[in-house]
Amino acid sequence: MAVFLTTAWIEQVEPILGDMAERVQVIVTGGPDGDVRLGVADEPDLVLTTVYDDAREMIDGTLDVNVAYMQGRLKTAGDSGVLFRILPATRTSEFAERLRRIQALTD
Repeated sequence: MAVFLTTAWIEQVEPILGDMAERVQVIVTGGPDGDVRLGVADEPDLVLTTVYDDAREMIDGTLDVNVAYMQGRLKTAGDSGVLFRILPATRTSEFAERLRRIQALTD
């Protein structure tokens, strides 16, 4: 198991996300080691920003990504078309399986 948002965790998670990531960058602020960026580093089409505790809840499955967005706990910048393709995908069985795989390797 890898500690949430460490380099080792990111290296294990990014292949699981694979093609679902599109050109998205996720920024998690306020973590124990500071802010963390995942996904596309250069010129992302969409940037998603959230705080550490909310990111952890999304990974744990206790906070739905769609709910986080609707409550303003998941901020967005960039192409809203990408966002509106991603949000429905988070409700699929494929996404649920990827999330289970991520949960299994997260300490």
